Amino acid sequence: MTSQMPKTNIPLGPPSKGEWAQPLRGAHAACGADVSRHEAIALSRNPISKTPPLKGDKGGCSSSRASGFTLIELIVVMTIIALLTAAVVPIYQGSLTRVRQDRATRDFVAYLKYAQERAITDGTEYRFYMREESREYWVMRQYIDEEREEQFAYLDEGPVEVKQLPEGIEFERPKARFDKDREAHFVSFYGTGACDYATIKMETADGDDLELETKGRLGRFEVKAE
Repeated sequence: MTSQMPKTNIPLGPPSKGEWAQPLRGAHAACGADVSRHEAIALSRNPISKTPPLKGDKGGCSSSRASGFTLIELIVVMTIIALLTAAVVPIYQGSLTRVRQDRATRDFVAYLKYAQERAITDGTEYRFYMREESREYWVMRQYIDEEREEQFAYLDEGPVEVKQLPEGIEFERPKARFDKDREAHFVSFYGTGACDYATIKMETADGDDLELETKGRLGRFEVKAE
């Protein structure tokens, strides 16, 4: 009795090229699927790492256009800055000069009032001197010397220094009494609160004039801007 061998699909000869390629293609497909899965996991953990490069970006380096300015752009910017500076500086200088002039006139009026207040407080005569050539002004106090003669001296306290109007402000010839020894005009303030009648005018370089009048027995000042 002859036994029968079971049928199998095992090839008896060497495999062909196509048969060798089939398992290789399957392995490649499985490997590709596995790699795609790992890439998806990595992308979910770090999405920045898979950001596509910008258009025109070579090797991830920024272009020179994005990192700086051209020479023409720099020239345009510098020209604009120069024009703005040329327009603003004269305005600033004019404002600064006006501020100095306003401060100088306020100091002058305040010093004049100080002389009046000291005369009333001390009960004696004070003189406010002005010398138009040097633009100087100061205050002196009356006293009686050993020979019982009337004299005037600088103050022992307070603003004793000789002040000066800044450049750009000039005295016009004051309408006031004149001291020949000191070559300066002056206004007297008395212990009663009265003062001399006088008109003091100052001129500024920009044409703004200030006129100050003292009202005699009333002891008041009137300031006018022209």
